[in-house]
Amino acid sequence: MNKFPFLLIFSIFLTIFHTNAQDITNQLYETYEKYKEPTLGERRIKHIDIQPLLNRYKNNPKFKVKKVGSSIGGKSLSLVSIGNGDTDVFL
Repeated sequence: MNKFPFLLIFSIFLTIFHTNAQDITNQLYETYEKYKEPTLGERRIKHIDIQPLLNRYKNNPKFKVKKVGSSIGGKSLSLVSIGNGDTDVFL
């Protein structure tokens, strides 16, 4: 069994994926200041800090915000959804 064709295709895939991933990373870095959420200025976000933002999203008809569970400490875990379509993207 010759593994060369598989390795060649896999190598091409990795090259393309790496190039696209690098492009996306660069685009995110370049547009960060434009799209960052100004109310979240610290590196670590506490539950109390994000609640006003979640409440703002709840009041916006473009977003769906629902409680999906609780943390070990008893704090709510929310899912924020926007848009529709066949492909789900989780961030």
